[in-house]
Amino acid sequence: MHADPQPESTTTPREETLAALASDLAAAGGQLLHEHLKLLDAEAREELRRLKSAAELTGTGLVALTVGTLFLLIGVVRVLQEWARLPESTAWLLVGGVSAAGGLSAYLAGRRRLAGASVLPHRTLASLNEGWQALMSRIRRA
Repeated sequence: MHADPQPESTTTPREETLAALASDLAAAGGQLLHEHLKLLDAEAREELRRLKSAAELTGTGLVALTVGTLFLLIGVVRVLQEWARLPESTAWLLVGGVSAAGGLSAYLAGRRRLAGASVLPHRTLASLNEGWQALMSRIRRA
């Protein structure tokens, strides 16, 4: 029996090295992306836990603050009537006006703070971008 000659490989050692490098880069890129996605998920979960806790605490505080403030305002009206000898309607208008001005001021300050808030995980996104740029730079050099 006569054996058929094996066909010669058409790839050069340089091409094989480049192919191996490309394969390694693709695997590293996939691993990097996977790790960053895990980090993104963990960071988002942590942020949501913190937001939930803050919202619960804020809600509880607002209820107690509202009840306490109502009692204090009623007391201020009574003091204005008895000590300052203001008519009842004037005392109520004075207390209501000051309360409304304070409430409006707090509302506007809170709205400004919320405008700058973000739930995006900026650290993870920045890290992911850095990793992506490094990977692309490595591919361009190859």
